[in-house]
Amino acid sequence: MADLSKLSYIPLQMVFKTENFNDWLADNTDEIKKALKINEWELENKNINNTQFTFIDYDSHEKIFVYCNMGEFQEENLLNILALTQVNKLNRVIWILEKPQDKTLSALININLLSGKKFLTLMTAQAYKIGNSKPVIEFREH
Repeated sequence: MADLSKLSYIPLQMVFKTENFNDWLADNTDEIKKALKINEWELENKNINNTQFTFIDYDSHEKIFVYCNMGEFQEENLLNILALTQVNKLNRVIWILEKPQDKTLSALININLLSGKKFLTLMTAQAYKIGNSKPVIEFREH
């Protein structure tokens, strides 16, 4: 019988013990682009903490705002996102979380229903490894 290893989930804080996830994310934004199935985009700006990124999608010419601040409560993040979208007149918002709470999912569904389009997209970032391999980060759009 074949000797197979198991795929195991690892909390991001265990993967990024000595490095900040957002700094890694700033260097790996193509991973987000692939998960969103966007062909090409250009970084318009980012903040100093690497928690907020604004991209221009070359195909649709939309402004896409990516927000990732896993250190705050999800309710505070949602308020920040809503305020920033009004100020910056964004077309689409991507919110990256590791494990969304049920009330967060409910709020996102309601916001999208009220706006009449999929304005706010949740994306999860999770780490996995097989056996003793190096971890890999998976981004998944929900």
